[in-house]
Amino acid sequence: AFMRQGGTVVTIGSAHRLASALGAPIQNVLTRDDGRPLPGTDFFIPGAVIETEVDPAQPLAFGTTPQMNVFFNRNGAFRLEGQGGGIVRYPEQIKVASGWAIGSERLSSTEAVLDLPHGEGRMIVLGPDVVNRAQARASSRLLFNALFYGPAKTNK
Repeated sequence: AFMRQGGTVVTIGSAHRLASALGAPIQNVLTRDDGRPLPGTDFFIPGAVIETEVDPAQPLAFGTTPQMNVFFNRNGAFRLEGQGGGIVRYPEQIKVASGWAIGSERLSSTEAVLDLPHGEGRMIVLGPDVVNRAQARASSRLLFNALFYGPAKTNK
């Protein structure tokens, strides 16, 4: 009821499961059909800095650059299956700036940050844990933008 009546919910990191539980049109590409994580032999990133592409025209990306490093540590990566918009995405060619990764190609062209309408409100899904102590500093701006953007209203 909260979101449908104009509220905003912001999820960070593994809390993206709440979005799915509330019926958001997203699919985590890093899970099997039964919802369990992929086996570590297929996909494993224990903590790496990965380059992403940002749409700086979106309000959630205010003050960012077209490329941003995020700290990936057992995060989600999403395919949008309905309304909403991707703000930050993993590029087609995954670039690990620091650390190592098994199966990083599974991130190719998937969404990292989403803005999803829900009734009169919205759900903002921040796949990377933007408040983690090791998070790339520039990406914390996404959280602050979400907090300001969430309750914003347009003048009609």
